[in-house]
Amino acid sequence: MSNTVSRRPYAPRMPAEQRREQILDAALALICSGGIEAVTVDAVAKSIGVTRPVVYSQFTDSNNILRESLKREGNLAIAQLAAIVPKNLNDAEPTTVLTDMTRSFLETVLSSPNRWRSILLPAYGGSPPAWQKFKKRAEATAFEVLTGFLKTLAGARQKDMDLELAAHALLRAWEEAGRLVLADPEVYTVERLTTFYSALFSSLVTTPKHKP
Repeated sequence: MSNTVSRRPYAPRMPAEQRREQILDAALALICSGGIEAVTVDAVAKSIGVTRPVVYSQFTDSNNILRESLKREGNLAIAQLAAIVPKNLNDAEPTTVLTDMTRSFLETVLSSPNRWRSILLPAYGGSPPAWQKFKKRAEATAFEVLTGFLKTLAGARQKDMDLELAAHALLRAWEEAGRLVLADPEVYTVERLTTFYSALFSSLVTTPKHKP
């Protein structure tokens, strides 16, 4: 009778930076499936098939993993948002530009669903400081990008537009559209949402005609 004890196979070795990214990817998946509280050293280690010391070789504790994961995803999300802002707005038609940006944003959300779930649909009961800090920084940067974009787009055509409120409204509209397309992409399709927001933008930016 054999007394051989079954052991878990060793995970293949990889460069430190690659291992770090693997751990952050695992943390992101845990956030999306079980919430921020699901990110523990044990859970991360098990999800990638390594021992706890391997995780500790890259991060001090679960809070360190969580902070770095949210920081990475926030930076990447901001870069994605900046990438959909047109560089040339000369003679641009506001409704067309906003509609195209909305479509691009929704397609971006679907191309990186876990990233945007961690931002728009976080599954947790409370609001940990790490997530609050991450959310505040991401929103501030996105607001700055949108305000600058709207200022350039509006130009002399919308002199009376409150750009601060317009940026807030656009940011909230995109957040809600992103939540809907993530929650049920078959019902809230990119085309359906884009068509709706296009009509909404048109009603907001069209200068009303005064009756004689």
